Amino acid sequence: MRRYLLLCLATAAVLVGCYKTVSPTEDQTPTTPTTAATCTSYTYSAWSTCVNSVQTHTVTSAIPAGCTGTPTLQQACVVDACTYTYSDWSACTAGIQTRTYTSAPEGCAGTPDTLEQGCNMPPSAPTYGGTTAATEPCRFTITLNATDSDGSVAYCVMTGGVLPPNHSLAGCTVSASADWNVSANTNITASFAVVDNEGLQGPSSDLTLTCNSNGL
Repeated sequence: MRRYLLLCLATAAVLVGCYKTVSPTEDQTPTTPTTAATCTSYTYSAWSTCVNSVQTHTVTSAIPAGCTGTPTLQQACVVDACTYTYSDWSACTAGIQTRTYTSAPEGCAGTPDTLEQGCNMPPSAPTYGGTTAATEPCRFTITLNATDSDGSVAYCVMTGGVLPPNHSLAGCTVSASADWNVSANTNITASFAVVDNEGLQGPSSDLTLTCNSNGL
């Protein structure tokens, strides 16, 4: 409720005028701004992964609502050492092999083992030289030609097919004796590869021999 005062002015017994003013009351008292309460407790998110020896988290709620304060948002931590799992070495390309790795746990610290190493290129697939003769019986001497990255060839191996009896493989030369006898128009197929001095086996190459007479 407001109260009013009536003020009048007069000079020489003459009323000049009256003015109404408002009297201060309790509803006109200036209000004091409310100060936010200090937080008494916080609810936090989970700590983050330890990175550079520091973990962080955020405030998800505080008590009482709307309060102010200084929550703890980070802490020091110890980074776990990594455990590494490696892929197989890649094929030898231009004298280099590579591999990849995965590490655990997330954010761990460490240095993986070497991811690249030198290697010897395996020998190439053999090519065939020599001749076959359509005589009775047919005879052949075939030389397997192959090159290795270091220019050396240790020996040749048979990787598939079936050859008749009396067959021999000396070094990288395939030969058959004169009494090697099969039916006419028979195909003899085999596969050979070269193994180098480091034990690396190259790709196989197929060889097919055909006897066009009454014997091979």
